[in-house]
This record gives sequence, structure tokens and C-alpha cells, in this order.
Amino acid sequence: MAPDDRGHPAEALPAAVNNQGLFSDFYLTELVRDDEFFQNSAKDAELAWLVMKSLYNKMKSQLTTANEAQTEQIFIRPVLDALGHKDSYAVQPDVPSAEGARRPDYAFFALVEDLEEAEAAAKGKTEYFAKALAVGDAKAWDRSLDHKRKGGRDAFDNTAPSYQIDYYLRATDRKWGILTNGRRWRLYHRDSSYRMNVFYEVELVAMLEQYSDDFLYFFAFFRKEALATGFLDRVLSSSRNYAARLGDELKDNVYEALRLLAEGLLTCRDNNLDPQDLDQIRANTFVLIYRILFLFYADLSTRPGRPTTMDLTVAACGLALLFNCPQCGFELMASAAACPDCGRSFMRVCPNCGERAFGPAVRCEHCGHELHLEGRQVASFVDVAGVLPMVICPACETKYARSQGVCPECKTRICTQCGLVLEIDETHCPRCGAEGPPLPTFECPVCGATLPVGSGECTSCGAALCPNCGGAVEEDAVECFRCGAKIGLYCPECGQEVGENDVRCPHCGVEFEEA
Repeated sequence: MAPDDRGHPAEALPAAVNNQGLFSDFYLTELVRDDEFFQNSAKDAELAWLVMKSLYNKMKSQLTTANEAQTEQIFIRPVLDALGHKDSYAVQPDVPSAEGARRPDYAFFALVEDLEEAEAAAKGKTEYFAKALAVGDAKAWDRSLDHKRKGGRDAFDNTAPSYQIDYYLRATDRKWGILTNGRRWRLYHRDSSYRMNVFYEVELVAMLEQYSDDFLYFFAFFRKEALATGFLDRVLSSSRNYAARLGDELKDNVYEALRLLAEGLLTCRDNNLDPQDLDQIRANTFVLIYRILFLFYADLSTRPGRPTTMDLTVAACGLALLFNCPQCGFELMASAAACPDCGRSFMRVCPNCGERAFGPAVRCEHCGHELHLEGRQVASFVDVAGVLPMVICPACETKYARSQGVCPECKTRICTQCGLVLEIDETHCPRCGAEGPPLPTFECPVCGATLPVGSGECTSCGAALCPNCGGAVEEDAVECFRCGAKIGLYCPECGQEVGENDVRCPHCGVEFEEA
């Protein structure tokens, strides 16, 4: 049977493999086994498995209490050696950044000579990574790879590891990233790493219980040759090609199904409908096809872990897979970012902890952060001449290229993926999770330091600034003499904003001295 003629996968992925949309499940279960590199990897896989099995049995009692450095030393680096990376990776190379040097735990090279060349000619520079196959980051045993960590002195190191690997991929301009806590090993690709929930993951410890061909899903994907020979690139491109063909077929089929359903509703005499009811027919046709597609996706009858009752609630976690828009009542999937009927937006990524949100959530169930998008503006996208994607700024109506993400007139930032207007402190869109454009900056008029637009005080010289126009103002000014913008007053004790006529802080009670 030709590969393109195969239907749904005959068998599922191994239980230890968690492919979160990076590759095509169909390609992984059916087509990758025909790949010559995957097949040849079997020759070395069992020996590598024995090395890792012996290593884990020897170190597992220490791993449960090991910190990050210890986990790397006693387990992660020996596993990398068994995967063929020995002597060809750099440890904690500097990545220049505006905040100072950042250091991924590893930069992987194809050849020892490439590593030595980078060390000799470009250490501390971005060019260091020019010949690197990938970057990698390691965490303490079993540390969450999706949640940020509380405490610690380094704010960046406390962010979610999935955010950190995305940062390193962009800062080094590499395509592939490896993230691991020893137990779980993940692959990220720069094209989708900004979403932080698109990756290929293998639970290594589960695969070390007993050897089988399933181990190839770890060994073939994480060994050095997977990067050096282009195997990973091939799996990704083949997955995308398959998805594109499937998407085109699905789109054509959906359009045809919509046409047939609409005609059926209109021609059925019992419905008492006529052409004046086209809007009602259209709305109900979309609802019906929406539900049919969802039922096919959920695959209620056979797939483990999927909904098992007709109320479409996942038994394992209680997640309702459908909900009604609280504004207009339109029925939506749990992951819907906006209601197509009334346009109401729903926060889909918690900006505080990075966890995904479902349904009409008002508070993150993981960290308690309030999730509200009511009243948040969304920019309009238009195509000039049908090809050039432009944005209409919702604040000043200026048109500019969508890829810029920042209005050249008023400096309003938007998510270039979904159009949500971003707050000044939002590095990722809370609606869809995409990475936001860089914060616009200006120079302090007193010392020339670079500051983010909206700053009320220079972090370098301490000068008081108008957050609207950026001009220098008196320290106790309540209005900018240049642009007329009102300037907030803040309590020197607790930092909360207070009124112009307050003699006592309404938040902490401290009394203000008379000027």
C-alpha cells in the first residue's frame, strides 16, 4: 500500500510519547517507520538503552533530591553522551542580550571542530551559534517544564522553562531546541516554540522499564545524527505537507457539507423556511457542522482519554468541552479564543503562570490570577490589494504593516497573530499565547538611557518623566506642562497610586508631609 493511501493510524504512539502538535501523529505512527534513518537507528538503539538503563538504576535514588546542576552531572550529560553528543556540545555559552548575558545550558554542534572554532573566534557573540545544530536547556529532576518557579534570585530563571527555550531559540537564531528535566525530554522548533505548548515529548524513564522498538521514538529523535542529517527537518516538513493536504481536503469537504445542509434546511417543507430566512439558516448550519466536526475530532467511541458521555465532559478531569458564550449564548468549544457571533474575547493563556485556560474562565485554576478580556480592544486586519497584510490601529486608526506589531504613530502594541491590544507588561498575548512585539522605547531626555514607552521614571538617573510624551517633569507634578497629560501620584511607602488631595494613603495609612 502506498503511504499516501493509508487511512487513520493503525496503531497509536507509544504511551511514553506525547506529541503536542509539533509533528503529525499520522506520520509518527505510520510513515516514520519507513524512513531509512529511523530504521538504521535500531542498530545502535539497544546498546544506548542498556547504558541509560544502567545509569538510571544507579542514580535514581539520588535524582529525587538532586538540584539542577547535580541532575545534569549525574544523569543528563551521560544520556547526551549516549545519544552521540559527547565532546561536541558547549556548556552554558553566553547569549548577548539587553538584560546582560543569558546562558542556555547547551549548544550542540555536529563536529568537535565546529565547537572549537566557535570557542576560538566568537565566544560571547551571537555568531558563536552560527554552526550550532540546536540549543538545549536542562532543569532539576522532575521540575515542571511548563510552570514558572517561585522564589530564587534570578527572575528569568524563575520563568517557565518552555518560555526560556523559546527565548534561546530566538536569541541564537537556531531552529531546534531540547528541553529536559531528566525524566521528560522535549523537542521544540523555533516556528512554533512561542506558543510554548507545541512540542514533542518523551518520558525517558518509562521507556527504560523494558526494551522495545518504542525506544526508537526517543533515540532516533534526540541523537546527534537526527539533527546533523536533517532527519528532524524531514519529519517536520513531511508532517506539514500531510497536514496541508488534509486541510485542503477538509476545507473543500466542509464547504460542500455546508452547502448541502443549507439546501436541505431550506428545501424541507416542514421547516417552513424561505430565502428571507437565510441568516437564520446560515447560523444554524454553522452550529450543526461545528458539532459534527467536534464529534469526529473527539472520536467518542474508541479513543482512550476522550469524552465518554454525550454531555461532552472529559471523565478524567471534568473539563466541559463545550460552553455557552456568557454574552450571547452561542455554543463554543472550550478552547475558543473569541465568540464568532458577538466577538467577545476569552483569555486562553494565563499571563501570570503561562497555563492554558478553557471555557469562559474568569480566574486561572492554577495560580488564581484573574482572567478578564472584557473591554480589551482588538485591531482590525485588512489586506491591501489582496496580498499585503495591514493593521488598522484601534487607538488612532493609523494603517501599518501587520508584521510590525507596534503603531508608528501612537505606539499601541498588538498581537500580530490575533490582533489583541497588549498591555505594556505583556510579553505574550494572553488570548492566543503568541509572542508579542518588542516594547517600543524612547531615550530619557536627561541622561539618554533607553526606556520602555510609558515609563514614569528613568531607571538610570531617577528623573521624573511624563508617561505620555516622555518629557522630563517636576517630581511632584500632577500634569505634564508639555502635553497636558495627568500624572499619577504614588505613596512613597507602599507604592500605590493616591489622589492629588489625599493627606493620608488610603492603602497603607501613612501620612504625607505637607509640601
